[in-house]
Amino acid sequence: MALTKVTSGGLTDDSIVNADINSSAAIALSKLATDPSNASNLASGTVPAARLSGLGKVIQIIYNSSIPGSAVTTTSTSFVDTGLECTITPTSADNKILLVAAFGDRTITSGGELATTFYVDDTTNLGNGSYGWSFYQGAGSSYYGALTMVQVHAPASTSSIDYSVYFKSDNGAKTATAYAANTGVTMLAMEIDGTAE
Repeated sequence: MALTKVTSGGLTDDSIVNADINSSAAIALSKLATDPSNASNLASGTVPAARLSGLGKVIQIIYNSSIPGSAVTTTSTSFVDTGLECTITPTSADNKILLVAAFGDRTITSGGELATTFYVDDTTNLGNGSYGWSFYQGAGSSYYGALTMVQVHAPASTSSIDYSVYFKSDNGAKTATAYAANTGVTMLAMEIDGTAE
């Protein structure tokens, strides 16, 4: 019997069902009226959160930003609290905490040395015991400038954690200023997904 070619005109609209299509047809997306994988074709809320997980996703952001009315200074040669802090509770022990602290201005008296660092729960120094996470030395005249610290911490915990900025003067005869009066200070604590899919 001779083969019969079926043209589009020979098919009744809505007569082809899913079972009529070969499972190995591998129909190209270009043959479809719309690409179902295109983000613009996805209805809001249709992709489960689990499908969006993966390394590097930001889970939450805690921040503290203010303009102090008075300077924070010290002549202590041991690290002391600047008062700038963020408290965050990780959702998973596998996640990391990205810390960022920025001071609008800080000074070192001529000949002085300023060390700045992050502390965890006011007990654990995340930086070097002597030089902290950031260290500057003033020479010849007082030093003025902006300071930004960035660090990643892996607390391996889901308990509330308090991160604070500490500083000290390495020369007790000299005054170190963490930030001057009426200058902006900001600290961020960002939980980053550390769980691979």
